[in-house]
Amino acid sequence: MNDDRKIILHSVTNEEQNSFVGLRIRNGEIHFHYPESYQLADKGDKKAFRHDVVNIIRTISLAKSKSAINTNNDSGVAQNDQFAIMSYLWIIRDYLSNGYYRNSEKIYRANGKGKINWKKTLETQPIISNGNVIYNNVIVEVRNDCDDVITEAHKWCVFDSVRKIGWLFGLNEKSVFVARTADSVIKKYIRAIKTELMRTFDDVKKVRLNHMLRVLTGVDDSDRTREIVYGVDKYHYVYERMVDYVFSNVTDITKYNPNAKWYLKKNGYAPKDASSLRPDTIRLEPISSDLRVDEKVAYVLDAKFYRFGTTGNENDLPTTTSIQKQITYGDNIICNLQKKENIKCVYNAFVMPYNKLNNPFGYESNLEYIGYSEANWRNDALSHTHICAFLIDTKHLISVWSQGNCTEDIMKLIDEIGKATDNESM
Repeated sequence: MNDDRKIILHSVTNEEQNSFVGLRIRNGEIHFHYPESYQLADKGDKKAFRHDVVNIIRTISLAKSKSAINTNNDSGVAQNDQFAIMSYLWIIRDYLSNGYYRNSEKIYRANGKGKINWKKTLETQPIISNGNVIYNNVIVEVRNDCDDVITEAHKWCVFDSVRKIGWLFGLNEKSVFVARTADSVIKKYIRAIKTELMRTFDDVKKVRLNHMLRVLTGVDDSDRTREIVYGVDKYHYVYERMVDYVFSNVTDITKYNPNAKWYLKKNGYAPKDASSLRPDTIRLEPISSDLRVDEKVAYVLDAKFYRFGTTGNENDLPTTTSIQKQITYGDNIICNLQKKENIKCVYNAFVMPYNKLNNPFGYESNLEYIGYSEANWRNDALSHTHICAFLIDTKHLISVWSQGNCTEDIMKLIDEIGKATDNESM
């Protein structure tokens, strides 16, 4: 039953040539690339280890684009749409909970062959003749003509999912084996599922059928040695999205973008927009618990997927360019939005990854304040020119992103920024 194929682990530093995060599978050999700041469970604890792998894989869905290697037609690497990993995961979990597909939706027809449904028949308009009540339209239950085909298709989808990622559940493809299916049969499965999708009103069933469709449209058995890749070449965007999910409460961030304009002589000095800067994360909090006070505090966060939390090397901290950008974001809010949005003051912070169980500082918190930066060309002592820096445990961040329990981290960040800025600005 168990799939004990060798899993080769790669700790990703996010440096050149070592930045891919995700799965590579070829000839039955599984390579898993994970962020170095994530504390993986020991492979001996199979349940915890697989849970960690699934959690990291789920974060890949946040990426705008997956591994660029998949666009190389000469690489022999499967395209991402041929490795619908989230659908494989769903199919396997559904199979373990509910078994193979069995349609519970009933189809009714008038005056056909089948079991009479008296309740629905009695709801139709009868004919009264010579004192007799006659139901002219007898409603019968009939079998869905797609059921058998969809059941076969589901068995194939379970097998295909298990042979690709069944190791995450301790499953072996032999336990759900289906003989090689011809392309013409796969096309028949796809047609049947699309037909059923058009006529079903069952939302759960629609989800199942759509996952099956993604698995079937990705089937390609022509080359079993083909490398399958699911991941991202750069994980920083995924990290930024998770930090934004945990700490942001501003949906439309565009109005916080600092903008500049060009005025060129050749255009009669008509204004022309230059490219905008865009902050990663904005959070607004009321300055007081008194509802009569409408003033707010703005927190501008920059998620930096840098190595400082692992190396302890100051060269792995945000550069002066990043510091200047944060100050510019604060300047923009003070100059353009302070009165319009009732923003009393602005605080700035960097958020970087680390491993609370393995780091050079001896830190153990999920979220750790580590210090601050200031620019030597500013002496106005505004709160946003004092930029705090935090480390967040990557495993904790992924868990919070997945489960949505963010309140404790938000409160700690706000409290630490307030204390650090007040104390260190004196």
